[in-house]
Amino acid sequence: EKQKRRAIIFFAAQIAQALGRQHASNDKTAPAHTAFLTSAKHFRTLQENFKPLFPQESGFGGQVFFNEACALAAKDTKAARASLSEAVGLGFNDFKLMKTDKDLEPLRKTDGFDQFIAKQEALAAKKADEAIAKELADNKTFPFDFTLPDLEGKPLSLAKLQGKVVIVDVWGTWCPPCRAEVPHFVELQKTYGKQGLQIVGINYERSADPIPGIKSFAKEHGINYPLVIGNEATQNKIPEFQAFPTTLFIDRKGEVRLMAVGARPQSYLEAVVKRLLSEPTPAGAKKASKKKPAAKKAKAKAKKK
Repeated sequence: EKQKRRAIIFFAAQIAQALGRQHASNDKTAPAHTAFLTSAKHFRTLQENFKPLFPQESGFGGQVFFNEACALAAKDTKAARASLSEAVGLGFNDFKLMKTDKDLEPLRKTDGFDQFIAKQEALAAKKADEAIAKELADNKTFPFDFTLPDLEGKPLSLAKLQGKVVIVDVWGTWCPPCRAEVPHFVELQKTYGKQGLQIVGINYERSADPIPGIKSFAKEHGINYPLVIGNEATQNKIPEFQAFPTTLFIDRKGEVRLMAVGARPQSYLEAVVKRLLSEPTPAGAKKASKKKPAAKKAKAKAKKK
């Protein structure tokens, strides 16, 4: 009976949240806010009576309290801030949305809001780093390698990337969650490539001639890392492969330190990358080099002459 009651309360919070989103999508602000406040009321009942929360409940709760803050911002800025703090405490980390959502405009005009957001970002980053550290410590490493053709037919070997932190994205252009992660990987490669990060996408497509479609997708979305064509043998090297996308995080020694099944937010991906990049480079491994542009090299040679 206790578990039934728990499920009913959680379901009630979900129904109210869905109703609020429906009203919001139709620009019906007042009924949307009423539904969001009702959802938060149900979720607090869940929090008070059932501890600890299940991961699914916690993740949902972060969104519930963010939307509660949106509903409260115009009436009670102090309560709205408290709701945002609760949202971050449950894992909500879309700080860009906090800084742009129109419903939070009254809150953004209050004194100290920027400092408040900075503090919440720091707390979220610390919490994410601690969670990643535990996940890395609990995970069992496994051997993994591949030599696969890229989109031009040239072989790319994982072994040649040893000394770098490597993200292997096992994906397909037909897969919506896979496509949703691509902008995260593009941004990570752009930000951390010079520090020793290399992302590689292993494509598993459903067409007889997948390369034209992959090239078109890569150009459209600005993919700035190599893509290779996967095969069954490579997929079988991933223990208990379950779904697309699957992301492998490989350290500088070439060991798979973490495997994530399903799409993950950029904050999670970045936290893992930062943690692995902070580890020392093993003896004998090549460090990330800062190469001079070709033009500068040519100029330097000319001066010597």
